[in-house]
Amino acid sequence: MGRQGQKQAMRGLWRLVLLGAVLILWGCATPSKIASPPAIPQATQEAQHFLDVGAERFRENDVTGAIEAFTKAVELNPQLSLAYYARAKARTRQNDLAGAMADYTQAVEVEPRLVNAYYFRGLLRAQQGERDGAMADFTQAVDVDSFDAQALFQRGLLRAQQGDRAGAIQDLQEALKLGIPSPEDQAVIRNTLRELER
Repeated sequence: MGRQGQKQAMRGLWRLVLLGAVLILWGCATPSKIASPPAIPQATQEAQHFLDVGAERFRENDVTGAIEAFTKAVELNPQLSLAYYARAKARTRQNDLAGAMADYTQAVEVEPRLVNAYYFRGLLRAQQGERDGAMADFTQAVDVDSFDAQALFQRGLLRAQQGDRAGAIQDLQEALKLGIPSPEDQAVIRNTLRELER
């Protein structure tokens, strides 16, 4: 943010402070009403609790218990995208791929910027031979987060399989530049690039 942007941000902050002071002086608000965040509905708090319980059960390899907790979270708050996402991960571990696919889809319907849901749904689609769907998911993940090296890596491999040599090279080089942590994946990228650049 440049100096001009910082000045505008400070002006905006001072306007909010001034507005709060005016509302207090006019008796329209109390300091506690202005400073405190809005109350969180009980169902949302309970849903978050079940999301946390599910995450703990998943870490303990109680996948069935995790799915039950994530389901309860979704029932309490159908807008909790992370509960769908987490349940999809658990369902994948149980090899319930149709259920996982449905949950990843629901997660991105609720929160269209949930990059990991696109990425993992893309992986499932690629495993099932749905290359067009996988390509769309990896592309959406990259559109939302252009620094997602894993999505670029997977999209690059798909592009190579589909004969899009230039697109594959671009994606794989960008994935390497951004940093793929796995030495095995780095080796796959380098080998694929060597084949493509012949």
